[in-house]
Amino acid sequence: MSKPLQNIHLRRIEWAISSPSLMNYPFCVDYFRDVNHKSAINELLAELDSNSESVTAHFDNLRHMPMGKYFEQLLLYILDKDPRFELLLTNHQIIEDKTTIGELDIILKDMKTNAIEHWEVCLKYYLQSQPSTDQRLMLGPSAKDDMDRKVRKLIGHQMKLSEHPSIKYLVGTGNIASKLFMKGQLFYHLGEQKTIAVDTNPFHDYGSWYYISEVKEILNESLRWIMLSKPDWIGTSEGYISGSLTKQEMIRHLEGHFANDHQPVLCAALKTTDKGCIEASRCFVVHDHWPRGKPPRYKK
Repeated sequence: MSKPLQNIHLRRIEWAISSPSLMNYPFCVDYFRDVNHKSAINELLAELDSNSESVTAHFDNLRHMPMGKYFEQLLLYILDKDPRFELLLTNHQIIEDKTTIGELDIILKDMKTNAIEHWEVCLKYYLQSQPSTDQRLMLGPSAKDDMDRKVRKLIGHQMKLSEHPSIKYLVGTGNIASKLFMKGQLFYHLGEQKTIAVDTNPFHDYGSWYYISEVKEILNESLRWIMLSKPDWIGTSEGYISGSLTKQEMIRHLEGHFANDHQPVLCAALKTTDKGCIEASRCFVVHDHWPRGKPPRYKK
């Protein structure tokens, strides 16, 4: 796209549909069906961005929700406006004998091929605790979940929900292709060998992670820095960004954070240009005892 999008929600949508899949399974789905489809959506995003008040109003009117649910809403927004697809079911609960079996994310129809597809949507950020091809060592920032557990749930349960008789009845066919729309980023400890976990897309988005005790030696002096809060994890940071910090300012902020909190922090490194800032890289900073539990109080 020649001109960068200005609306934050549209920028996140662009990243959601254009970024590489996190996984490399044959059932992972690309948003774009062909070059012409991609070109048409780029034009649609540019058109929406030229008069984006309705876009902002739409997302402002949504109730507060976790980042993963917001990511789903970003995808649903563009799917609803994309003439290539017709949404048939969204966030549909399957109930048997007053018991909820599960909730499937999206069933849609490709209006060109008439194919019916079930998409399970997932956004994940994992840190590799040690170099290994083992998915169990790709941990969420809080170290409470891992890639292996999530993937097994998606494949073993979520993606099978469209096989339920009630779904076949509602859609009018049992010929439903189950797909995985899984995006996100993986982070590797700087200085250790980057070993890709099994079934990971080799072209996935990635960054680094550091212990708090390492940041003084690692953070780049020539870049500006920001701490990212959800949902700013989605997409990349660009434009005129207020509150960016020098290396020394960032170190002080991180030290202050870990003096009172043990939660990992996602940071972005910014290059300054005549048109503002562009994100050069991103990294997680974790306490020195990660991925184990709450560490002793950090001392500056």
